[in-house]
Amino acid sequence: FAFVEFEKILRSYPNTAAEQDAYFGLADALVSQGLYSQALARYEVGARRWPAFLKVNPGALYNYAETLFQTQRYADSIQTFLQMVNVDPSLEYTHRALARLGDLYLQQKRRDDALKVYARVIRRYPLSEGGMVSLIRLGDLMQEGDLNLESEHIFPVPFLAAPVSTYRKVIELAPANPLAEVAFLRIADFYRKKGEYLKALGTLQEFFGKYPESRLLQNGRALQAQTFLEQTLFYHSRGYFLRAIQTYTHFRATVPESVIKQARPFKAMLMVGDSYVRLGLHNQANQMFESILGDAEGVVVAGDEALFRLSQSAMETLAIIAY
Repeated sequence: FAFVEFEKILRSYPNTAAEQDAYFGLADALVSQGLYSQALARYEVGARRWPAFLKVNPGALYNYAETLFQTQRYADSIQTFLQMVNVDPSLEYTHRALARLGDLYLQQKRRDDALKVYARVIRRYPLSEGGMVSLIRLGDLMQEGDLNLESEHIFPVPFLAAPVSTYRKVIELAPANPLAEVAFLRIADFYRKKGEYLKALGTLQEFFGKYPESRLLQNGRALQAQTFLEQTLFYHSRGYFLRAIQTYTHFRATVPESVIKQARPFKAMLMVGDSYVRLGLHNQANQMFESILGDAEGVVVAGDEALFRLSQSAMETLAIIAY
């Protein structure tokens, strides 16, 4: 609808202030739809026709800088974000511009510059969107092992001691902000990577309870499936065969079928089948292997091993009967 209205204004009021506003409004609308290449062409033509517009409209200037970032014109994007910050640090978009500037520095491997920018945002705009983004980025850096706050003297802040406490601060400061949802998934993934599967699954359950309509719900379900499957494999590798079976059973009962299919759980199914064999439950093992062989994708991914294990299990069953 917005596109149609802007086009009407452009046709009806050429060479007027209304045309100028509609021209950049259309570019902003393209950004909101993720059509960055088309938006960039609009901004650059518009900036040549009305060079003063972006200087006095921080929202459009921010969108222009973001468009440069999304189209991988990183040097131009940095200069544009810096222009925003230097013109007036009190502007509404400054905290977002600074956070994105930090992202750009990270992208260019300028880690120390990025840390200084994130620190500035956290100190000056602690409750802003830019502040939340900066906290998440610091948590990510700590999780990746690229940041040791004990040796960084620019962050004398108690909650910046570990990734989880940093992500939790985002949730505490702005629980209704979509970035709090991002922080929840970061916490769950952090626990998953550390092999603390129960904490990861507990965090995801908390996320599902707090944000049942989240746009990240599918991401959360996918992470939940990945965590269950890794936990199943972990228990099997340690010889905890009953726990492996129970975890996989819980996975099937908890995760939606569409997500299970996307997770391609065939390796875990092999290990669950093997767990049944180890416990002498050959009928259940055979059913698991047959389930793999009954799935076209399962045949491609694990068909040979499933067939081998099914044959082996059947032979063991016959040997038991004969005995």
